[in-house]
Amino acid sequence: MKEGAKPLAQLHAERKLFVERAMQEGALEGMNRKKVDIGLMYTFNDELTLDDIATQVYPEDKSGKANTSSHYREFMTILLRRVSHTLGSQYNEKGLLARKPTSQESRKRYSESHGGGALGIRDLILRGARSVDELKKQSDLSRGSIRSSLKTLEGWGIDVSQFASTIRKNKEKIEQLIKEEDDKKIQRIFDELSSRVIIDNLNEHKKRKKRRNPRVFTTIGRTISGMYRYKFTETYLFMQDLEDNGIPNRRIEEYRKGKKLFYYVLLEKHKERALAVWDKDPRLGRFKTNLVSIFCGRTNADVPSTTQLFHGENYRSVSSVLLDLRIQVHPRQQREFRKWLFEGCPITVWECRKGRYISASDIDLFKQYFLQKLT
Repeated sequence: MKEGAKPLAQLHAERKLFVERAMQEGALEGMNRKKVDIGLMYTFNDELTLDDIATQVYPEDKSGKANTSSHYREFMTILLRRVSHTLGSQYNEKGLLARKPTSQESRKRYSESHGGGALGIRDLILRGARSVDELKKQSDLSRGSIRSSLKTLEGWGIDVSQFASTIRKNKEKIEQLIKEEDDKKIQRIFDELSSRVIIDNLNEHKKRKKRRNPRVFTTIGRTISGMYRYKFTETYLFMQDLEDNGIPNRRIEEYRKGKKLFYYVLLEKHKERALAVWDKDPRLGRFKTNLVSIFCGRTNADVPSTTQLFHGENYRSVSSVLLDLRIQVHPRQQREFRKWLFEGCPITVWECRKGRYISASDIDLFKQYFLQKLT
């Protein structure tokens, strides 16, 4: 993403998306307030230059422009260092620090030439589009892409409230799903929702530490992770059990990078019902497994499933407990450290996928054990 390789307007649009996604990952937490204010002001206010910001932040300081520029560069550098590898690998520092387009007209030309995206949708709104249908007709984008663009524009501080009716209706349907107990009514509401709304709810936890909305949907794969080992082509057996027992479900599909992906979805609140049904099906017995084993401690302790281990608050990874004590082990020393730490450990430790875990109720005991071993 070199400055000369892409239009400045495109780099600026990508910068906005990067900062928005970094915010969703919580990368701003604990950062210097002035850096954050300058970074957000420059990124999401198209007409503000660093000179403009300097006059607001440092009105009487002759070196204000240099300080503002320095704070902005540090803001971007810190964000790039803090975000997940998946997000950070899509950007580089030089592209993120590229200067802004010099005028609104240059950004407009870029959005028109690229036929859509958040900037293209913004231009359609400025030209008078007043509904999602109008945006769809004028942009040739899918409803899902339009909703995503509207969310991006809202994050940039642009008023898109006139398009909220569709979003509001979907929110009302999701609230109905949470409250409704009748399976037939639930299935009807389930079928009325678009695939994109369901996929967004499934994936929201990946985008931010704190979810804006409750998780309503889950997949068969997530529900039985670590309990059953099966081929994707055998998922229909689990789906069949849901249908035979009247548990609302739905198969949805999504195209991503030219590939068709399938999701076998049920409601989060029906997980226990589904697990009970699958447990009784003799056809699924051959798929049962558990990747969790006892690493040390009491050998007769109950072994949790991977779902219990990874989700909820009943278990913690040993590495996260050590971080509470400000202990971080260099990768080269991990083998020797593990051998020393767990040798003769009286506290039950479970192993799964090369990770070590303890019960949340044993955290204080484990810390005490570790500190005693150090001395």
